[in-house]
Amino acid sequence: PADDWAWREMALELSARGRHKEAADAATEALRLTPQFATSHYILASVLHAADHNPDAHAACRRALEIDVSCGAMDLLLATAPDAPQRSADILFLRSEITRQSVGGEAVAQFHDVALPHLSTEEMTAILSEGLKARPDIWETWSTLALHRINHQHPEALHLTRQLTSRFPFAPGSWRIHAQSCAAAGLHEEQLNALQRAVAINPKWSLPARELADLHERQGRFPDALTELNRLVLANPLDPANHGVLADFLLRNGHTDDALTAIERAVTLEPTYPWGWSELARQARISGNHDRALQAARNLTTSRPDEPRSWINLAEMLGRLQLWNLASTEVDKALDRWPRNVRLHELRAQILAASGQRNAAIAACSPPIFGNQIPRELRGRLASLLLDAADYSTAESVLTNLIACLLYTSDAADDSLRV
Repeated sequence: PADDWAWREMALELSARGRHKEAADAATEALRLTPQFATSHYILASVLHAADHNPDAHAACRRALEIDVSCGAMDLLLATAPDAPQRSADILFLRSEITRQSVGGEAVAQFHDVALPHLSTEEMTAILSEGLKARPDIWETWSTLALHRINHQHPEALHLTRQLTSRFPFAPGSWRIHAQSCAAAGLHEEQLNALQRAVAINPKWSLPARELADLHERQGRFPDALTELNRLVLANPLDPANHGVLADFLLRNGHTDDALTAIERAVTLEPTYPWGWSELARQARISGNHDRALQAARNLTTSRPDEPRSWINLAEMLGRLQLWNLASTEVDKALDRWPRNVRLHELRAQILAASGQRNAAIAACSPPIFGNQIPRELRGRLASLLLDAADYSTAESVLTNLIACLLYTSDAADDSLRV
């Protein structure tokens, strides 16, 4: 009972389940235990926002940011502002807190991301330039301004990124940002050198390595691109995206078997990797041989038998291959073990609809186990099926109730309903 972390986690879980009063009570208890901890104020703001208590949520955000402007609450502060004048005041508040707290550069980057939609390009450029003059010792004040100038094609971007690499030469991010600036200026040789420097400093960082391989490929150096992607997989073998990028390159260059092997490694590492599963199914349909794709899915049910996701992947793969009866059988078996798994119920409805059993699919969207508390995902699926059946009146009723559940403010609900 004295663990503030547990109270915060409970608050978030209760909020996700729509139990807003209990969530607020749990967040308040966490705050009582740690009144000077910014995250406790932020969690309270989050659950209040979910319950549509935006004025209180806004006040809690301000308290969190006064304690630690880097706590991650900037976005929610602006989201809970009642109008444009208040958002403008909040932006001024954030600028003053960044200055007052003399924090590291993370707050500068956060400020840029949340304030950019509410400021003109010139206003943001001026603010970031002031920040750089005030704190030239922080990498993020340079990098945030540099990225902002690159994104808006500012003529000074290249000059700034060259200064960035000179001031912070051992930060791989400096060289990656400079490579982006060089690409925008058409300086491909300098871009190549910059990416090679970034990779040399941090060989395990995936982003510059993938960009380096992409540059090699676009300039026709296919062996160099393949060498770089293979090196990256060896340097960081537990990143499924690295295997996916390698597979994509191999597919584009006609090495299908090697590509499938790389995809199999990717989905084994990350069973929720959608591109990997869809590509395995696509290649199975092209070749007419389903065995390899199905085996990859079945392997997860053996290696991770107690995870619903394993069985969902298998059923989804069977569905992609239009093996409807087998897919339905696997879903029913999984539902016997996890009767409240929302994705399994939704998948059951999808399979029934795809196999021509529309009425059964519509019924599957209202499983008795949920009573009157039908999950949002199933209500959305039900609306889609009703629209397909041209039952527009019932679909409109379902969608209206769903929108009312999803949206926090009456103004937003009215706008969405009009759309």
